[in-house]
Amino acid sequence: MSIWDKFFSKRKTPQIKSFGRGVIEIDNKWGIGDGTPLLVEASPDLERIFSNPNPTVPQRITAKNREYWESVSVSEKRINLVMAYLAHPNPEIKISMLQHHIPAEVLNTIGVTDVLTDLLFHSDVEIRHEAAKVVWKCGKASLKGVFNILSSQGMTPSGVIPNEARRAVEILGDACPPEQKQLFEQLALDAFGPTVAGLKSELKSGAVYIKEKVTKPGLFGTTSTYEVYTATNKIDALAFLESREVTQKYYSIVVETPEGNWAKDSESIYEEKGMG
Repeated sequence: MSIWDKFFSKRKTPQIKSFGRGVIEIDNKWGIGDGTPLLVEASPDLERIFSNPNPTVPQRITAKNREYWESVSVSEKRINLVMAYLAHPNPEIKISMLQHHIPAEVLNTIGVTDVLTDLLFHSDVEIRHEAAKVVWKCGKASLKGVFNILSSQGMTPSGVIPNEARRAVEILGDACPPEQKQLFEQLALDAFGPTVAGLKSELKSGAVYIKEKVTKPGLFGTTSTYEVYTATNKIDALAFLESREVTQKYYSIVVETPEGNWAKDSESIYEEKGMG
């Protein structure tokens, strides 16, 4: 199962159960805490919850869940509460969370950035755009992580549908502060290519040419094929890869340039670190 399957692709209506006294149980699709279903307040006072120096959770929770919450640090409680209320079924709660109640110290944690990335695909337009604004408050490393998820890069590719990913990048581009435009262009260029990054790039005939086609044994009896090209610069290489489609597994198109090598497989465009 890919990261995307685990965290993002199950966009069904949340299973909601009432526990009385204003507490509801919802699906824990992000595996928050110990993985048990989330128990949150149906109509939470978010200011009270997130201004509390020692965050508390609803009292009507299972023994297993209570044991977990009592064992973790205040910082971990706050992270989990942010993720939980961003998963709340009420869109108004999500929007209020995004606008007012995400502490700066949790923004660069993996769990929170995962949830923010998920919300870029939400059916509610306002939620998508508010999530994009919050993403741009994250540090450069976290922003890179968001683009890795969207472009299905990383140790375990997310498997996100490319067209959906490009729409999410457009939302991020619309929300990007002027002072971070150059960073957006860099991240979008490296992950998707110059067109998605909004950069002008006219790929002239002969700018990229074939060098060789290499087949090598891979892991577990597989065979990997590399279609290798050369180009004079990175922009031409990425424009070429952006224009090509790869559907075959264990097949990569590689473009070598003096600035480095870039490749594309069935998952994503990525910087080629070597073909050995």
